[in-house]
Amino acid sequence: MILITYGVQEGEREYYVHEYSGIFTYIDYINHEITNNELLEDWLGDDLDDDNWEDQADGTYWDDTRLVWIENVFPLSDVDRKILNKFSIL
Repeated sequence: MILITYGVQEGEREYYVHEYSGIFTYIDYINHEITNNELLEDWLGDDLDDDNWEDQADGTYWDDTRLVWIENVFPLSDVDRKILNKFSIL
């Protein structure tokens, strides 16, 4: 299980969204078996259009009028997930 922090910029407003995935593991991520592009596709619920990349090298992608990117990916245990849920972080 992994904890993913997505960065979002909408105009002058920048914020972060935290979500977890029980499908992917941290080992998969560090071994590049799952990429930032695949994580963004999973979060946005759609295939990424090549024309919408602001900068593919640094992973910034235009989702309609907002710029999104992967800020961090961390391993997440079930105990940690329950704690984050308890405090309404996830």
